[in-house]
Amino acid sequence: MDYYAHSLEGQPPEKWQRLEEHLKNVAKMAEEFAAPFGGEAWARIAGLWHDLGKYSNAFQKRLFDANGVETHIETVPGRVIHSQAGGHLATLRGWRGIDRLVAWLIMGHHSGLTDFSPDRMGAKSLEPKMREPEASMSIFANVPLGILNQDVPYPHPAGVD
Repeated sequence: MDYYAHSLEGQPPEKWQRLEEHLKNVAKMAEEFAAPFGGEAWARIAGLWHDLGKYSNAFQKRLFDANGVETHIETVPGRVIHSQAGGHLATLRGWRGIDRLVAWLIMGHHSGLTDFSPDRMGAKSLEPKMREPEASMSIFANVPLGILNQDVPYPHPAGVD
């Protein structure tokens, strides 16, 4: 099955942007943006994983049902939240704290970077979104292994394996 990142109004799926291409393009741009501070490897992972939720059947159905209506912005009612799966994958890696930072970046790429704790932000905080990362396992089954399987980047903070 082909998975798509974006649709084009009035165009058939063959003209839409394939999701794997989108993720690789974003990863490359993220690497370039992070080069001045040496964060290329981490930025690449965040770019690769930022839209993993678009591998969900619900997101793909939404694209086809809408037949050209952009479904990228998560804050519009009826949209399928797609940034959570990549954050869940980072959480499941357990990279001794770095996973939380990567998850934070991915999960906030549409809604903005929020506080971690729900004490002040309530449901808009990051922590509730990070709960139950296993909920994204069905999505991971659709992700190409070359995108899914990423090792902890080097250089990495001491103690991160």
